[in-house]
Amino acid sequence: MTGSTVAVQVGLNAVLRAGARRTLAERPSDTAFDLHFGSDVVVTMGQAARIVAVLREAILNSIDYAHPAGVPGRIEVCSALERDGTMMIQIADDGVGLPEGFDTLLDGGEGFHIMRRAGAELGAVLSFKSSCLGLAVGLLLPTPVRGQSS
Repeated sequence: MTGSTVAVQVGLNAVLRAGARRTLAERPSDTAFDLHFGSDVVVTMGQAARIVAVLREAILNSIDYAHPAGVPGRIEVCSALERDGTMMIQIADDGVGLPEGFDTLLDGGEGFHIMRRAGAELGAVLSFKSSCLGLAVGLLLPTPVRGQSS
């Protein structure tokens, strides 16, 4: 026995699709949901778990806070392989955005803490773009394990 282990790898698009569906089943709402995936990449199970943690918390926050008046909203999950080999994942809603003065580096509850920790563990750049037209949570992953053929 050499002591080396082989990391189990999965396609990122399947991870995003399954994570989004599980989260929506957990918190049913009238929110419309769109998935748009670019080129697929392979990630380890550890990476997949952390990516799903960010995805889940972003979706739950959108469902819970994007439309305080209770009107149905829209959440879009997109992924795109960038030219430099990094992978961008974005979870965006069409809600009210973050409260004025909200510091995404410090504020928020457990969900924001989970997203920040998972992003850091991935070595990813986690971004938040907020306006009165919604909130977009971005996760820019470093060069993925490898591309997956279609």
